[in-house]
Amino acid sequence: MVSLNTVGRRFESVLVTDQGKAFFGTIEPNSEGRLPSYEISEPRLLLRVDHLAPVSSGDIIKDVVGRRFIVADHDISFTAGQVEYRTHRLFHTNRKAVWERETSVIDPLTQQKRSTGSAQLGEIWCLMEAPQREFSDPQLRVREERLRVVLAQPVELGDILDKMVVRRINPILGVYVAEVQ
Repeated sequence: MVSLNTVGRRFESVLVTDQGKAFFGTIEPNSEGRLPSYEISEPRLLLRVDHLAPVSSGDIIKDVVGRRFIVADHDISFTAGQVEYRTHRLFHTNRKAVWERETSVIDPLTQQKRSTGSAQLGEIWCLMEAPQREFSDPQLRVREERLRVVLAQPVELGDILDKMVVRRINPILGVYVAEVQ
């Protein structure tokens, strides 16, 4: 027998976190409005899960066809004081970036920091895309490649992602949005 409480469950799929926790959820398009024709970015999706599902912001999940997504905060739905489900934003990962950090030592003679190279911190799943609009300085006539990176790991200023330096970091919706150059 189908009840109104469980009617939506027939659309759910089995999803898995990178830690191997399986849960049921529905992935659907985010309807925030149409994108302008000059905008080229990965489609934004939403994940709808039961409020007790073992997934939270900052997790990396994989769907039934093998796509990986970064889970971010979005909304909670409740009725009559009871939480019904959670909705998360999903960012489709398009790269497994090499994460490095500069290492340094204090020079015994000058007592100043001296770089000793970089240490690899591992590989991390992320979404790398061009910013919405790229402005160049007309006076300098120099155009620098900048990319927006959405990731789940707390990178720091100066970290290196795929040979590009992190110049800006904003923690948003339980994930990190960085700008690399």
